[in-house]
Amino acid sequence: MTGFYLTINYREAYNMHASSGILFNHESPRRGFEFVTRKITSTISRMKAGQTNVFVIRNLESKSD
Repeated sequence: MTGFYLTINYREAYNMHASSGILFNHESPRRGFEFVTRKITSTISRMKAGQTNVFVIRNLESKSD
């Protein structure tokens, strides 16, 4: 919260463009299986249940912005 108010202070005091944001990951059971964190957790659950003993992550070179 301090960063939010510091941004406002600098924007108003120095008449400059300044933006702030609160960024965090949205992890939930409803998240799609195309996300790596969901793939990992679902595979671990299946391993624990004895449904599989194989864990595969295909493209470790992919990038996102």
